[in-house]
Amino acid sequence: MIIKLHNWIYFLTTIMFIIEDLTVSSLGMVHITIPNAIQSGRNAILMCDYELEGDDLYSVKWYKGKREFFRYTAKEIPSIKTFHFPGIQVDVQSSNASRIVLNNVVPEISGKFSCEVSADAPSFQTHIVSGELQVVEFPEQSPSIDDIKQYYNVGDYLETNCTSNSSIPPATLEWWINDVPAHIEHAIRYDTVVDPISKRQTSILGLRLPLTNEHFYQGRLKLQCIARIYDIYEKDVTRYVEEQYPRILANSDNGGVHFSFISDRDAAGKSKSSVIQHNHNIHLIMLVLLLVIHSIVNYHQIESRIFE
Repeated sequence: MIIKLHNWIYFLTTIMFIIEDLTVSSLGMVHITIPNAIQSGRNAILMCDYELEGDDLYSVKWYKGKREFFRYTAKEIPSIKTFHFPGIQVDVQSSNASRIVLNNVVPEISGKFSCEVSADAPSFQTHIVSGELQVVEFPEQSPSIDDIKQYYNVGDYLETNCTSNSSIPPATLEWWINDVPAHIEHAIRYDTVVDPISKRQTSILGLRLPLTNEHFYQGRLKLQCIARIYDIYEKDVTRYVEEQYPRILANSDNGGVHFSFISDRDAAGKSKSSVIQHNHNIHLIMLVLLLVIHSIVNYHQIESRIFE
């Protein structure tokens, strides 16, 4: 009985070692490298790196969504096969077991891409990894700032919109005031406008900013809108507005200094007024001098008559 039990233990142990040998993975880590975003019309390179630990490579397959469009089979001739997928153009000459090149990419292929790597016998292990590719169509023009006046007073509301037209996906917009990001409560977000034919999208971000003395530096405010799409597109537009009647004064008492900043328009008006006032003063002085001379002459004439 003891001998039979020992034989059974030996038999089960042997079976376990055989199963373990058959189930040990010979395929190491699989890593995929896909551009986060790429401009429409360019070529995209998708990388699939893997480690084979003992066994040979059997195949590498690429999928868009759940649909296969590329296959590399190591032991077949030709080793590369492609399958039709709308919008995907594989550059076969530049593709191999570890990378594929997609020519002239279009926004329609944006989405999930997967690489499936299979090892050959005896393990036949398979690993699949995925990543996202976004194909971007840049805006046709730089962003614009709409309906802004040249002059504002402290206490006014600066109300305007920034628009980035016609892109896929829509641009992300951001306001900056005097090189500092605007507070979020001053931004007004509008729904994205989608062109029904081209599917391009327009972003609009409003601004409603209550103006204070701190917004004007030497009578001027810098307003900037920045449009971004992922990390491959960034454009900005800058406008300057001036304070209507800027005054920056320091008390001249106790050795202080007096400063006055005025707009060019006010400076021109004050300059003209100063010239008129100056001319008026000269005329008044001349009139007084003439009256004095006339009085002196009259006095001498009267004095002469008395002594005669």
